[in-house]
Amino acid sequence: MKELIQGAYDLHVHSAPDVLPRKLDDLEMGRRIAAAGMGGYCIKSHYFCTGERAELLRAVQPDCDFLGSLVLNSTVGGLNPAAVELAARSGAKLIWMPTCDSAYEREHIFGDSRPEKLPFWANIILELEQNQIQNPTIRLLEEGALRQEVLEILDELDGRITLHDFRMVRGRERGRCWSWRSSSTKTAPAWSWISLMNCTIPSPARRL
Repeated sequence: MKELIQGAYDLHVHSAPDVLPRKLDDLEMGRRIAAAGMGGYCIKSHYFCTGERAELLRAVQPDCDFLGSLVLNSTVGGLNPAAVELAARSGAKLIWMPTCDSAYEREHIFGDSRPEKLPFWANIILELEQNQIQNPTIRLLEEGALRQEVLEILDELDGRITLHDFRMVRGRERGRCWSWRSSSTKTAPAWSWISLMNCTIPSPARRL
């Protein structure tokens, strides 16, 4: 098994520090990644961009390639092209569509199928509501089509992908898997594609 993960990257890791409890902090996770012979991992936060954090960690622990990311939840303005641009400038490598603030996720957790024990992020949403702090639900689709903000972000990625060398991956929405290819040659072949998954994209022009 260890041979299979040599040089591999885990692109979905929630490490501490975070506003949610995590089992490992960045440094301990980095040590374990390096000890396993993996290349690195991507730090994911539901609430903040981790680009600057990853850059500092690479300097402190150079045997692990820490990658930063941004999730387009309400704390960064939701479907916010400016947040995407600045995340890229900070060195972030992955952009996630909304997760805990997506309409699908909230309807699943707070709707008829509400679980007996809520996840930690759901309790944060309830606490914000109790304190009358706005934390809007985010919808990617409007009348069956992608909202204009989503298209603007995708257009921005088309123009910036080679300049900043970063990728877009799924959020929490139902639907199909679609991909956009990058012309960037600055990284290994495994990084030569980006994808927006679990979101239906009705425009045939954007399909590969």
